[in-house]
Amino acid sequence: MRNPLSYFQLKATVLALSIIPFLFSCQDCHLETYDSYSYDPIYLSLDSLEGMVTTLPARDVERPGGLYYKSGYVYILELGKQEYDYQYFDDGSFKYNLRLNETGIHVIDDTDPSSPVHVAFVRVPGINGLTAKGDKLYADSFTDLLVFDISDPAAPTLQQRVKNVYNNLGYYGFYVDETLGIITGYESKPVTYEHEVCDDVEAMPLYYDNFATLESSSADFGGGAPNTGTSGSISRFAIVGDYLYNIDYSDLHLFDISGQTPEKVGDIHVGWQIETIYPYQDKLFFGAMDGMFIYDNTDPANPTFLSKYQHVTSCDPVVVRGDYAYVTLRSGSACQGFTNQLDIVNVSNPEVPFLEKTYQMENPHGLAIYDNCLYICEGTDGFKSFSVDFNDPTEVTHVSTESSIHAFDVIALPSMLMVIGNDGFYQYSRSCGVALEYLGVIPF
Repeated sequence: MRNPLSYFQLKATVLALSIIPFLFSCQDCHLETYDSYSYDPIYLSLDSLEGMVTTLPARDVERPGGLYYKSGYVYILELGKQEYDYQYFDDGSFKYNLRLNETGIHVIDDTDPSSPVHVAFVRVPGINGLTAKGDKLYADSFTDLLVFDISDPAAPTLQQRVKNVYNNLGYYGFYVDETLGIITGYESKPVTYEHEVCDDVEAMPLYYDNFATLESSSADFGGGAPNTGTSGSISRFAIVGDYLYNIDYSDLHLFDISGQTPEKVGDIHVGWQIETIYPYQDKLFFGAMDGMFIYDNTDPANPTFLSKYQHVTSCDPVVVRGDYAYVTLRSGSACQGFTNQLDIVNVSNPEVPFLEKTYQMENPHGLAIYDNCLYICEGTDGFKSFSVDFNDPTEVTHVSTESSIHAFDVIALPSMLMVIGNDGFYQYSRSCGVALEYLGVIPF
């Protein structure tokens, strides 16, 4: 009896051999040339970053990010204009490169809140966040973690650089080659390509392109570390005990800072489109575009996932007090959403958070909560203060509006409020249930 498998294998082999001559016969091939352009990346050497970090005289705030307060000084993140130098040539080629000297940290002496003084600017290329503990300020710079000595708060000095601890830079629009460096731009050059064309097959121009677009894109911290400062709600950095946390688009990076030099503990994948981190008691709350993640931080060296509160796609900072998380959702091109509201989420059981109440807002950004006072930045619609009912924390009553500023993040201290907008750094004397008292401003 014939082996069926061998029989069909033999037929397939004979068929394949019979087709091969047709594949290679009667071919009339020739070379054709095409004029095109190559797109070659421009690299910034990783070693060259070290010489770019320096403390300079105060300069104008161009594109403020978050803010951080510690011991009478305010540190404002400068995101820079993300401008490019463009060059165009007669042969049709071009070159563009990102200017990297615009990002860093503005240092404000706020020992007299009625008359804050802009004292210095620390240039830090590739910075996305900062935090501090004791006399050390921590910030990122592309692939590296930087440690500044702020024993003189008005003149931070770079103390340490922990190299190559970040590798997920695609979110920020930069791409890294460990050998060649950081891609900061592209250069096109005219080139001629050869392409083999056979028979009557239409020749298609080849497109050689490795181009990749560079995109521009304060409460009871019960578990927080002593001797730290206070961040706004859009922070990407936090310190709990002897551990430093910072987030990128998808991951939480952990560092042990108990010794002289920070030691990386590891990375934890949280989710996608992660925007903010907020430590509260023994939990970590992460704001993301599509929800709020809650992690158990009983062991600060090993945060573990508890739950996710899902909401519509929208920008999402979060603050927490007691059994409730206050989450602002806003529309905007970067957030891909159309919702503007305040969600009050019950987190008494952090494994099963649920929505209790929603308040419609105009365009809420950052927020802060202190005692029974809730403060919300409304972008171009100003800045609002609310009173929260002690007996029912879901009951929120509007108290006052500061409509003259464009506000996007806030820090609440025991008797003072700090608000940052695209037009200035504002300060108010605060007391729950009454209108704010203006103290001073540094205009941008």
